[in-house]
Parts: sequence; structure tokens; C-alpha cells
Amino acid sequence: MRTALIIPTRNASSHLARLLPALTMQTLQPDEMLVVDSASSDDTAARFQAFGARVEVIDASTFNHGGTRRWASEQVDGDALIVMTQDAIPADPQTFANLLHELQEDPLNGVAYGRQLPHPDAGVLGAQSRHFNYPPQSRSKSLADAPELGIKTCFSSDSFSVYRRSALEAVGGFPVDVIGSEDAFVAARLLLDGYKVRYAATARVYHSHDYRLMDEFHRYFDIGVFYGREPWIREAFGDAGGEGKRYVLAELAALRKAGALHRVPEVLVRSAFKLLGYRLGQLSAASPSPSSGASACSPAIGGEHHDLQEVPLDETHRARPGLDGPDRLQHSRAYRATGRPDRRRRQARSRTARPVASGGGTHSRRRPVAHRA
Repeated sequence: MRTALIIPTRNASSHLARLLPALTMQTLQPDEMLVVDSASSDDTAARFQAFGARVEVIDASTFNHGGTRRWASEQVDGDALIVMTQDAIPADPQTFANLLHELQEDPLNGVAYGRQLPHPDAGVLGAQSRHFNYPPQSRSKSLADAPELGIKTCFSSDSFSVYRRSALEAVGGFPVDVIGSEDAFVAARLLLDGYKVRYAATARVYHSHDYRLMDEFHRYFDIGVFYGREPWIREAFGDAGGEGKRYVLAELAALRKAGALHRVPEVLVRSAFKLLGYRLGQLSAASPSPSSGASACSPAIGGEHHDLQEVPLDETHRARPGLDGPDRLQHSRAYRATGRPDRRRRQARSRTARPVASGGGTHSRRRPVAHRA
């Protein structure tokens, strides 16, 4: 299987001292490597060129988490597309090989995403986030798992993943214009079309963030915007199923283990900010807006990926009931027949295929402006 590696970047120089050697030591070397750089002001493009990558520089204002990855996937010839971010560092020489192996274990696997470990200098809460969302056991997820997992069925992460091109193209590719969570969007489409999502715990990268309070607010605002614009995901997969409560309890346990119980109020405040951000994001998504590609809180610019599909507090996903049994099957059949999920609200259809927003906020169907670095 021919493989291609795609990395969107933006001022990635500080990560390259770790990333480039980690890429060099991989036992599976991609057949081609494409770096899509959002007009970095540092030496990112030059260093990747010297490394042997093909580098395409785009105007930062044209970057979109879905649209840019869609464009990049059209520029390479791989049967398997490894997609990762500039701050995801392969943890061992088998990382790529293990990811591809787990994808190929089942021909129905449309995407496989790797295990994310906290960076060595990660804080207690940043590390706990990785441990909670990325356990040591691999698992395959299908539409049949939705009653158990709810919306986490379509959890995936383009911080480090590999797509089977044939499956990706079968469901329409990456969305043209989303605020983030393009990985959850594609995973949901794959599941509704009968494919599986593979969590590949044997393929490990270091990738974590120590978010500040307002970072959390902005991040969950964007999550709210995303799910507000894509209500079909919650209609098809249901709610969070208590995941938010379990997450908070896991954070408190981590603080207790670290002897940092003085930070309990911080966890509670963070949780409140997440919930507030999420609900405001949903309200923003419901209001007419001149641009759908980026929120006022958090403009989308290339480079790091922040797992916008992570689940907020429990109540936030219960605005619309999930579909059960025959209804989920109807969604799946409708998707295979029409290329879209069966949406009961026609206005939602237009939101899943919005064009990339230009820098001025108007809609444009042109691809990201690119030139060879």
C-alpha cells in the first residue's frame, strides 16, 4: 500500500528539533511527504525542504481544518494518507508501521488514529487528558457501538491518523469548510456508511497541551459551534453518556495522586468555562453569520490541532435525542444512497458543504492559494 504523509504547519520551528529526527527513524518511510505551510514567519518551510519534503505555502487566511486537508489529499497519490500535526512526535521507530498495520487489519477500517502520550514536560491536567482519551488498548468502533459509546463513537484525531483513501473518497473526502473537528466529521460519515474507526494504541506519538483557562473557553466555544452546525452527528450517535462527569472525576483523581488537591477549585472553574464556551458556541452557530469557517473567539489558522471533538459536560449533548435501531440504519442507508446523512432539517444540509472562507469573510470555492516554497 503506497503511503503519503501530510503535515499542515504554521511556525513549527520549535517542534522540528524533535519531529524531524523522529520521522527519520521510522521503519516505514512514506512514499511521499507533503507539508502545507500557512505562510510561516520562521524557517519551517526551509527546514522541511532541506529534509526532503515537498512544501506548498498557502496564504494563512485561506487555511481551513477541513478544506486545507482536503486540498492536500488531492495533491498526493497514496492509497493510505497519514495525517499528522507539527507538534505530534512519533514515540518510537514503529509508530508509522503500527498505525498502517492496524488500519489494514480489517478492510472495513476507514481510518485509524494513534495513541497520544503526554509530552515529558506536560502538567498534571494536560497529561490526564491524554490518559483519559487514549487508553493502552486498541479498539475498533462501528455504528453498532453507538448505543454504548454515544457521540464518542466518532471520536478520532487528525493529530495523528491514517485514512484509507478509497474509504475517504467514498464518503466525500474531508469537509470543505469546518471550524475544526474535521476528523470527527469524517469518522461519523465513515461509520454511517458502514466503515469502522480504529483506535490504534500500538501507534504512539507524544502530543499534549497545557491549556490556559481562556484557551479552554475558546476551544469549547469552537466545539459548540461545530456541533451546532452539524446537528446530524448528535442525531445519529446520541449524547455523551456521562463522559463529562467521568472526565472531571478522573481529573480530581489525578490531582489527588499528584498531591495537588489545592487545584480542585481550578478544575471546577475550568469545567464551568468549558460548559459556558460550549453553550455560547451553540448559540453562535444558530445565529446568522457572514463566515462559517472560523469563530470570533478562535480563528482557524494552520498548524496545531486541538481535538475539538472532545466531549464537554454531560448535559450539553442532550439537546436532541440520538437515533436508535432502525433510525440509525435509515441514516446509514440514506447516506450510502445520497452521499449525505438523512437530515430532517434541510437547512443543516447546506452547513456540511460550505466553501472555504476567504480572508475577507466572504465565501469562495477556490482552493487554498498555494505556491512551491
